[in-house]
Amino acid sequence: MEAKAFSKLSSGKHLQVALDIIDKKVAFDIARAADALNVSVIEAGTPLIKRYGTDIIKELKKETKEALILADMKSADVGDIEVKMAAEAGADIVTVLGCASNETIQSAKEESEKHGVLLEVDLINLENPEERMKELERIGVKAFSFHVPIDVQKKQSSGVDKMLEKLRKLEKSNSIISVAGGLNPERISVFKGTEVNIFVVGGYITSSVNFDSKIREVLSAIKKL
Repeated sequence: MEAKAFSKLSSGKHLQVALDIIDKKVAFDIARAADALNVSVIEAGTPLIKRYGTDIIKELKKETKEALILADMKSADVGDIEVKMAAEAGADIVTVLGCASNETIQSAKEESEKHGVLLEVDLINLENPEERMKELERIGVKAFSFHVPIDVQKKQSSGVDKMLEKLRKLEKSNSIISVAGGLNPERISVFKGTEVNIFVVGGYITSSVNFDSKIREVLSAIKKL
């Protein structure tokens, strides 16, 4: 079953708002604001899912109307089970770790196809993410995230330069590519001319008391690419 998320995200440039927070009320407030501003993807972040379980995916789905919901499960094993859990809760996109075995990723992919959800492989903390991407494209994976971890950002700034270096090594691809790691409007501007489809922005929005205006700023930066 073809994932509706793939057809929506495979062309153009999109914003994904990452709710890597554990305050449910704030998460819902931001999700509603993002949905009202036509943000393409709202992410149920890993901390949010660990605090409230997959029920938080159902609740985010109820709080929004048009946005796709990504469940950042970051599965390292039993990929099929975790994809099934997220899909049954209403997720449109589910993540699995790129460092997981091919068997885990294959099982996650097969389960995602049963439910019509998009499987995204998170290439976080891999030395050669572009090589891993090529390998997994051969088994049918269609979405990848180039991702600088939050803990690394705290020590080494945003890591945008390293991401750009990796992205420039990519061959032309039909896969959906997202980037995450300390992004803000200024840092998004440097991705002009790249194959990136989705810009994942978390802290710049979630740490602000005026998240509505921050979302507008990011959307404006993406529109200029």
